[in-house]
Amino acid sequence: MTDDRTLPTPPSDDDATLPSGGRAIPDDDATLPSGGPTLPDDGATLPVDATGAGAPIGADAQVGTNIGPYKLVARLGEGGMGEVFLAEQFQPIRRRVALKVMKPGMDSRAGVARFEAERQALALMDHPCIARVIDAGATSRGRLFFVMEYVEGVRITKYCDMQRLDIRQRLELFIEVCGGVQHAHQKAVIHRDLKPSNILVTEVDGKPVPKIIDFGVAKAVEQPLTENAMNTLMGNIVGTPEYMSPEQADARSTDIDTRTDVYALGAVLYELLSGLQPFSGVSLRQAGIEEIQRIIREVEPPRPSTRVSTLGGDAETVSELRHRAPRQLSHELRGDLDWITMKALAKERDRRYDTANGLAMDLRRYLNDEPVSASPPSPAYRLRKLVRRNRAAVVALGAVMVVFALAAVVSTSLYLRAERESARARTESAKATQTSEFLKGMLAGVGPSAARGRDTTMLQEILAETDQRLATDLVDQPEVEAELREVLATTSVDLGDYEVALAQARRAEELKNGVFGHDDYRTAQAVTLVAKATMFLGDFVRADSLFAWSDGMVSAQLGPSSTEALEIRAGRIENLSFAGDLEQAAALADDVVSRKRGTPAWGDDATVLTLYTLAQIRAEQQRYDEADSLHNIVVPILAEKLGPDHINAMAARVSQGLTLTYAGRYAEAESITVAALADLRRILGDEHQQTQTAMNNLAITYARTGQVEKAEALYRESIEIGARTLGPTHPEQLAGIVNFASFLMQNDRLEESIAQATKAIAGFHESTGDDFIGCGYARRTRGTCYRRLGRADESRADFAESYRVFALIFGPDDDRVKSAAEQVAEIYAEQGNAAEAAKWRARM
Repeated sequence: MTDDRTLPTPPSDDDATLPSGGRAIPDDDATLPSGGPTLPDDGATLPVDATGAGAPIGADAQVGTNIGPYKLVARLGEGGMGEVFLAEQFQPIRRRVALKVMKPGMDSRAGVARFEAERQALALMDHPCIARVIDAGATSRGRLFFVMEYVEGVRITKYCDMQRLDIRQRLELFIEVCGGVQHAHQKAVIHRDLKPSNILVTEVDGKPVPKIIDFGVAKAVEQPLTENAMNTLMGNIVGTPEYMSPEQADARSTDIDTRTDVYALGAVLYELLSGLQPFSGVSLRQAGIEEIQRIIREVEPPRPSTRVSTLGGDAETVSELRHRAPRQLSHELRGDLDWITMKALAKERDRRYDTANGLAMDLRRYLNDEPVSASPPSPAYRLRKLVRRNRAAVVALGAVMVVFALAAVVSTSLYLRAERESARARTESAKATQTSEFLKGMLAGVGPSAARGRDTTMLQEILAETDQRLATDLVDQPEVEAELREVLATTSVDLGDYEVALAQARRAEELKNGVFGHDDYRTAQAVTLVAKATMFLGDFVRADSLFAWSDGMVSAQLGPSSTEALEIRAGRIENLSFAGDLEQAAALADDVVSRKRGTPAWGDDATVLTLYTLAQIRAEQQRYDEADSLHNIVVPILAEKLGPDHINAMAARVSQGLTLTYAGRYAEAESITVAALADLRRILGDEHQQTQTAMNNLAITYARTGQVEKAEALYRESIEIGARTLGPTHPEQLAGIVNFASFLMQNDRLEESIAQATKAIAGFHESTGDDFIGCGYARRTRGTCYRRLGRADESRADFAESYRVFALIFGPDDDRVKSAAEQVAEIYAEQGNAAEAAKWRARM
């Protein structure tokens, strides 16, 4: 990063290039008068002692003079205790450094002790986010100084805004800051004045590196930093009001521990997220000391998401700096990030994170879509986070954390159930304990060292290890085993391991059947997982019967409009859509939507899945305007609800792109699908089924816009991947082959097209039966090729079969049905069979 000031003019706090141990705020250590302060924009620092502030600078510390092997080049900043210079070291090596020297007149016992305390605090620490002390000594006139590495940077809030970092990038940077603070705490040093201007960001090899500066008011945790270190004086307070903890604002308190820095970190986090301080700097600066203390100790700041939602005209600017629309930003902050920030800012320090590392770990959990410790301990919430993590973040996260999440889901669920059902408390607590111990043992079997560079493989190894251990370690806890197997089944579906998912779901069903009986809704929920795995394996008929049975059982016990029943129904709608039974799927979807509309459950997972599936149905029915309207509802909801990189959000974008292609809006379609495919490759890799679908859809768009080479390359890549991951007869794989056959036909490569279509027809016959919608398209494509080649009988047979399939699925009035009938009629007429031709024309 370049230096953005002109030397030797002292810089402002906003954009200073500062040494890692210095500061650039004039009078930053000025005493706060009791009648009310006048604070600089970043807030004043309230000192232990400022006796002698403003004394003239001595001749032995001026720009152009030397202090030992250091030549003072420019004056960077000044505080109550000392002055900071940019210096050139000329021996034994040449380099730029920062030199802080004590002011004349500050050599009282208290002043020397405080200056030595800062020097000793920095000397204790060795962390990339904290300045290194290079040297220390005294000038020719006896004034203490120390030398630090020189850091070129800007305060963290400004850096994030200048670089327009999104929320994830801001959190990653902030987590590094927490690591530096944790290191200081481990060295028994409390900073006591953490704020954006004391956290500078520089760039090393193009990567941002935060540096914590100014330990001038640092305090030892247990022992003095120097023999002469002074304790905080009764009646004075240390720190910056906007970032000061309640206990630090209490002049009577001498019990300051590391959690005061956790509070300050929470205030910085608040500002990084929302663009505003927890308390208005203006209101604090207008208040007297007693009112400042009261506000800090008693007034609860609004949650970050609430603050953003009430920004008014500034909302657009704040959101744009974070790559979000205002509504999206507020939604992103709501929930986990609100909870984390407000826990760090808790008035009672016992409610805060115990350590800076604890705060960093919770933020890391958030980034990995794991349940955060600051959240209410809801089992549904924890399970939701687990599923989200396994779907979209497993490649980036790695597999080992899944184990901890499984423990959190099951043990928390059992614990809460024990609280609600006191009669079963002892049994359920034992279950939770046993589950936790089991998972610890499982983790020991597959350690994190094996996961480097192969996260998905590592997760699969953990799942396999879990499967082996479940049957022995939880043999006397069938309910616990069933819950774990359900989670493993869901994870396996999201990984595309459908055979594994089916085996896990069947075992969960068997266990629940033994515990609850066959006709219990909990058993039916396990059957739903069997249905889902069966669906993804392409057996839509079997899957539909399982979905229907589960729906009936749950509806009878919990009600047909219960959340559980509607979630099962949403899965059945998806299956019917895959099977090509669009009429029944649409009818069920309309029923679910009507039951959800106007209720608190509108917008839940079942509703969104149903609307998404309905959009695909409308596109298949060539009702493109309706499909586009539904996509315009679903796509932003999924992006906001799950995040833009979630697999379901990306799948919806892919689906929207295909709809736009069919509607002839090719430029929009290409733009959306290219971006979605890039995200899918980045997050899920090339081998995932959803990535393959995106490749296929983009190939269709390329083919329709004349980009033939690009289209063929994508078709071939998609089919090659599908053969490995799905197998040769999976319906999704066969659909890709049909599309490729159509592409070859359109480019007059008729024999190649016939070969691909024939392969697809044989595959459908084996896997789904001849009534599947894909088989109808394959027959139509092959029939067209046969007709162009003059093979009339074969062409007529294929068109007649496509007519039968399309009429079965779409009804007699669909254009595809009429077109197939027209082809058969024309061929009969060409062959001189007028009677048959007339019969087929009557069907047009």
